[in-house]
Amino acid sequence: MVNMYKKTKKSADAAFERLTKYVFRGIISRYVAIRGDSMLGVKKDKVVLCEYDPAWKQIAADTIVELKNVLGTFAVDIQHVGSTAIPGMICVPVIDIAVGVRFLEDVNKFIPELAGIGVYHVPGKDNARRIFFCRGDIENRIVTHNIHFVEHMDERWQGFINFRRYTSCHADFREEYI
Repeated sequence: MVNMYKKTKKSADAAFERLTKYVFRGIISRYVAIRGDSMLGVKKDKVVLCEYDPAWKQIAADTIVELKNVLGTFAVDIQHVGSTAIPGMICVPVIDIAVGVRFLEDVNKFIPELAGIGVYHVPGKDNARRIFFCRGDIENRIVTHNIHFVEHMDERWQGFINFRRYTSCHADFREEYI
């Protein structure tokens, strides 16, 4: 694994400087760390940044297959989104997956089956346009995946897809995003 402090200390310092301005504004009020080694998952109440890991693509693909097996045709589309989907991006090592469905209100029918594959509903993070699930070591409060159920092709879905597309093509935006 590449040690970010040795390879890209200047960019890591710049990222940390940009991140700390948010810490002082109170947007991120917990412990913040930057890691250079590869990892997946973050303990609740911590923000960890690390370099992109190509393994995340396969982990996301495997998770998408599991979700498709449970959801069948209920899921119109399932995409790996967020910063772990963008090669070269320094990011929080938690895989974000968007599940596009026809009707959001029908997601609740799948809660028991999703729990069977280690995907747990987090009702406190739901809102009118998203039903939120996570995966990880729940007992130790480590999250490895955020799974967002949204109505396919609505504004929220488009936001996930457009963020990934734009950020993948614009290195200058990736640097500013950190």
